[in-house]
Amino acid sequence: MQKKELNFAAISRYRSEIMGIACLWVILHHFQGDIPFFTLRRLSVYGNAGVDIFLFISGIGLFFSFQKKQSLASFYKKRLVRLLLPYIFICVPFFVWRSLYLGQGNLWLDITQLSFPLSRMITTWYVPAILSFYLFFPLVYKLQNNKKVGNRNILVIFFSVAYLIVLLVFKNVFPVFYGNVEIALTRFVIFFIGCFFGKMVYEKKPLSVEYVALGGAYIIIWVLLRETTDLSNFWIRLSYGPLAISISLLAAYLFCFLKNNNILLILLRFFGDHSLEVYLTHVLIYNIWRNILGVRYLSSTGRLDYLVVVAIAIVVSVIVHFLVSKLSYLMLKKEHRIIDSNQ
Repeated sequence: MQKKELNFAAISRYRSEIMGIACLWVILHHFQGDIPFFTLRRLSVYGNAGVDIFLFISGIGLFFSFQKKQSLASFYKKRLVRLLLPYIFICVPFFVWRSLYLGQGNLWLDITQLSFPLSRMITTWYVPAILSFYLFFPLVYKLQNNKKVGNRNILVIFFSVAYLIVLLVFKNVFPVFYGNVEIALTRFVIFFIGCFFGKMVYEKKPLSVEYVALGGAYIIIWVLLRETTDLSNFWIRLSYGPLAISISLLAAYLFCFLKNNNILLILLRFFGDHSLEVYLTHVLIYNIWRNILGVRYLSSTGRLDYLVVVAIAIVVSVIVHFLVSKLSYLMLKKEHRIIDSNQ
């Protein structure tokens, strides 16, 4: 390992691998059967933090994407195509099946995701959430690069605190609506922080051992507090943000010491590259499996059922990812030509 690798750019270099950790963690979290080992059981409970890792890395990725010379329309077109194509292939058929076969939900509200804020349909909440965050990114980027802004670290802290205060007020004034969308609202802060981290990653700021040690210390303290303290859901959700940063830093640092052909990195890279498709597919297939066959079918613990579901989801995800890649390339040919001509 060369010393030059020890900078924040390692987060971008190992973006797929870190997303792979998040993907596997979320898969573990969604399992609702009997998990055999204590450590795995506790990890499954904390698996919500995997989504925060997704959002943190996504914020960093958007900063990199915005560095390319492209119009705002092209930026949004690329985001929409890469998010909505998997949604159309995976989620729309599920909503049609659930509506026509089970007679559940409202087909058009579910497909448009309006059922998320209106009735807390959170099966695919990540899609409308990340779409909403995308809308705010250009404003965040403009703020981040405003020369009139002084210390950007203070700006991030100020905004985060102000946002949390507004969120608490909103929680008390509109409790029903807040309850429907809190799973997304409480995650905007980590996305916002990820956007600002993007600049540090892009500029390859040094990643010292002190940063990694601080992240490791937070992970330990966080686990101890979670195991010994009864926190409200609001504060638990918010605590996932620093945890996502800590895990990303620690993983990126440790991965620098591994060869690229390491089996662990290859496995994580696969799940990271297919993370959106796997994230959506395994949840929906598991939902279909349980509705048709019952909560337990192949085994009394449900473990074998879930392994089969995940295996099916991986196969479907690979197929969908392939189709999405081909269609995205065809739909974004013009955008790629513009970017290439400007470089």
